[in-house]
Amino acid sequence: MKHHLMIVLFIFQVIFLEAIFFTDLNLSQNQFGDIILYYRKINSYDAPDYGYRYTHYYQYNVTTGQDSLILNSSYSYHFPTDFLWWSESTIYDLIFDFNGNFVACGRAASGDSENGTTSESIFFKNNYGIITQWDIPGRLLNLKKASNDLHFLLATYYEFPETYKLIQSTDFGENWSTFDEAPNYLLKGISPESGIYGASSDGKLFKSESLDDPFLEVDFTPQLNWESSNVDHHLYSSSLTFLFDIDGEHIFAIVKDSSNGQFHLVRSNDNGLNWDIISSEGVPIFIDLDNLNSGIIFKSVDSTIYKSNNYGDTFEFFQNLPNSINGIAQVDDSDTLYVITYNALYNVTVNSINILIQNTSIEDEEVITSYSNTLKNYPNPFNPETTILFSIPNDSKVDISIYNVKGQKVKTLTNSNYNTGEHSIIWKGDDDSGNNVSSGLYLYKFMVNDKTEAVKKCLLLK
Repeated sequence: MKHHLMIVLFIFQVIFLEAIFFTDLNLSQNQFGDIILYYRKINSYDAPDYGYRYTHYYQYNVTTGQDSLILNSSYSYHFPTDFLWWSESTIYDLIFDFNGNFVACGRAASGDSENGTTSESIFFKNNYGIITQWDIPGRLLNLKKASNDLHFLLATYYEFPETYKLIQSTDFGENWSTFDEAPNYLLKGISPESGIYGASSDGKLFKSESLDDPFLEVDFTPQLNWESSNVDHHLYSSSLTFLFDIDGEHIFAIVKDSSNGQFHLVRSNDNGLNWDIISSEGVPIFIDLDNLNSGIIFKSVDSTIYKSNNYGDTFEFFQNLPNSINGIAQVDDSDTLYVITYNALYNVTVNSINILIQNTSIEDEEVITSYSNTLKNYPNPFNPETTILFSIPNDSKVDISIYNVKGQKVKTLTNSNYNTGEHSIIWKGDDDSGNNVSSGLYLYKFMVNDKTEAVKKCLLLK
């Protein structure tokens, strides 16, 4: 009876409180030498009468301990009884320099909820507000800087229905021009030594040595089928990302293979001429490179961090965290890392794990029993599927079911007898009828011999 009461109170709490998730970690240093961490909070609020969801960009000064909101976007619907209009703004990308300056791109939309009309605008923002706004439909994605400051910028302009154009600005985003000769692709990476890389949704990779040179197709071997990024949520599930070693020869890419759902760490030793898979995982891979020492790579897989000193030829265990990792950032020329999970920001070394910021709004949301430490899901957040791991000390009947935040059962994953030991089951983001469910927060309830032993949360992001 006590467990059932806790579940009711938990679901009631989720319905009327925000659920906050951390993601998108980046590291910089300001002019005073302070380490600055940039990260995103995804706030998901869902009540029976209306929905509200928004994201915030924060910067955390490691030296001072100051956590500051620098940018926010919102998505909201207001019913006609109070307002006629709904409004939406979305921040798609944010980059920064070493002096505390940043530039972000996104879109804003508004519409008449009764007549169904919509108007859209694309905008660029810096520290002081909007610097450019185009009142046309479309998206601006994959914002990159082409030098150490933010004056020379590149981005992808997405034009309906399926056209991507490379655009550039040489004046901090005030004015933009289009490269008409560039192929129809998403801008994915740029390095002064290694050139400009872009990818098309049909699995082709393009490279230009500089903006004055033509874009040529790269023989990306072995051939991988990366997923075409969803333009609304590409930040959460990027299917192709690049990092460049300082030696100008080694390039690393993370590829999500749409043919089997695997995540591959791919490497080129000759500045993009040839490529090899050096690591494959069933969960997202996050890496960071040392910008002062060539060949050093930190890699995370689920909740575990590994280090390589030889360009990824071999990896050694570095540290393990309590939850699945959503991003890592290394302090150059050191073994100090900053790591983000869905509910915390950490300072990590080979000998220590220290919490800098913890999401306290959901710390009491789970039913805690002796089974809780052996029950988890990965990846989390996830898209399109997540694996739930559990362990039982004796042969038992196990029931695992998915609920939405209103307490309504979505799907029964299993209701069967299991032997002693460790087991796993996959939820593919669907309901009992086989229909895909919408993005949002879900709960999975773990019952053993008809007794509730744990309730945990997972986040589906599409």
